[in-house]
Amino acid sequence: MGKAHANNDFDLANVDYDFGIIKSTADQYDFTFVGDPAACAATVADEYGVESISSGEYVTSDSGHKLFYQEIGGTLHQTGNISGEAITSIIDFEQEVAPAPNALAFSNQQWLPQQIFSGVACVAMMFLFVALVQTLMEMPFFAPIRNPRPNLPARKGAGPWILDLILGILIPTVLFAPVSAYVMLWAGAGTPLASVFTSTNFSGIVGWLIVAIGLVGVIRIAVTAHLKKKNGGKLTLAELALAGEGETKVRASVPLKAFLLGMIVITVIFVWLWIVEGFLGINYQVWNLADYCAASPERLVRAIPYAILIFIVMMVGCSAQRILPSTGDERRDTWIAVAVDTVLAALPLFILLVMQYGGSMIIGTGQTIIPQIDIYGNGMNTSVGALDFAFGYCYMMGGTTGAVTYLYRKYGNIWVGVFPAAIFAAFVTLMSFTLVA
Repeated sequence: MGKAHANNDFDLANVDYDFGIIKSTADQYDFTFVGDPAACAATVADEYGVESISSGEYVTSDSGHKLFYQEIGGTLHQTGNISGEAITSIIDFEQEVAPAPNALAFSNQQWLPQQIFSGVACVAMMFLFVALVQTLMEMPFFAPIRNPRPNLPARKGAGPWILDLILGILIPTVLFAPVSAYVMLWAGAGTPLASVFTSTNFSGIVGWLIVAIGLVGVIRIAVTAHLKKKNGGKLTLAELALAGEGETKVRASVPLKAFLLGMIVITVIFVWLWIVEGFLGINYQVWNLADYCAASPERLVRAIPYAILIFIVMMVGCSAQRILPSTGDERRDTWIAVAVDTVLAALPLFILLVMQYGGSMIIGTGQTIIPQIDIYGNGMNTSVGALDFAFGYCYMMGGTTGAVTYLYRKYGNIWVGVFPAAIFAAFVTLMSFTLVA
């Protein structure tokens, strides 16, 4: 079974077995835009060495090889999202060329129920992560790293929200395509950095994270510090969410214990995933929609450089906590703060996903709303590959940011949240994105 797009050389004429190709009406193509179904059929016929080809028929090349070609609408090139029509056609084809002793039921092969339950389990995982942190924080060993939440002034007026719109959403959204493409070229396959940052597409999105989120966070902190100094004040650790009110130094035990707390949490989660996925068949990896690769010791090691970068970005990004006006109900205020921070953190990538994949599905020819960027320097159009990983990043960025906000309101500093969240993000939701040679 092949895909309707390939990298310049289909070489179908030399295929020595029945070869089925499903043409999607909503796909993104690497290297070559095949186009609409008619253009796809013409391309495949030319590559296979026959005069013409139609959906649902067998053709035989001059070399005697046989091809079954079928066009099906509604599938996406991310194989985690494949339509019921496509699944039914694949099984029907398999039954025709190699009948199974027991016929496969099409209804049992649909992905929608699996995706729904896996999505629920995926969200529940974030609650498990927070619950584990809270449980450990009740222990006498970890309890001292908390401090009373600083009493900081709430934001007032439309100004801070407009600043959020510009710095937190507009700028990151605009910068994604050029920044990720440049990083993919700078740290991609064949470069010295590729031995450290082993996934080209993954490097692209982390590079964007550093530039668009980390840099924006640094600018925000610098502007705040400048305004404080101008008014005769000084930016405090409490305003950076790093310590309690009046504290001038970060106690060394705080980050050290927060790191240990994160390592314990990640160990418990890995054991839980091994049990649930291995014995119960529940696949939590909706966050890894781009590849569904299993975790492994090699992938864990390859994820460490990314984990360090993610930690730095999260520390900078979460150090200026939004202080929203109080409603007088602490529980309600907490959930409002969590919801706001979760949505704002995930929104840039959500917008990009809707534009790129939603637009591609509407166009249906392999073209995308965001122009394709040539990162290989060979004059061919390529997809903005880093966006393939944005499915997991919406979950990771939104979920972990919301978790840090919740834990900050509960324990008074971001150390308690950022260390476990960065470790969780790198070694649970993102480890499978790394490559192993």
